[in-house]
Amino acid sequence: FATIHVKNMNESEAFYKDVLNMSIATSFSPQPGVKITFLKDEAGNALELIENPADPRKFEVFTGLVSLCYGVESLADTLKMLTQKQIPISRGPVEVPGGVKFAYINDPNGAEIQFIEGFRL
Repeated sequence: FATIHVKNMNESEAFYKDVLNMSIATSFSPQPGVKITFLKDEAGNALELIENPADPRKFEVFTGLVSLCYGVESLADTLKMLTQKQIPISRGPVEVPGGVKFAYINDPNGAEIQFIEGFRL
């Protein structure tokens, strides 16, 4: 799983539940002011969200350095769903030789999420 430090846990949980169809596996507070939530989806993907207002790190968008990647059956259908939910596409869509298609969005914290169709490992 990946860990994302979030500015607002409620907003981030809602985003991942609504956009990526994830559900909360567990949520707890290991110390006062700190919230941790683990989310999962039906494909076995998991995320850890951490909200810690006392963390001295600043939230900055590191677009292009790290992105979460989710395979989709239809990029066109995914883009339609994102448009209906008023989530802007940050880059793409792009189609590369071999028919692979992808596009990017950003979560409420600036973390980049890639949706890709036609790519298999």
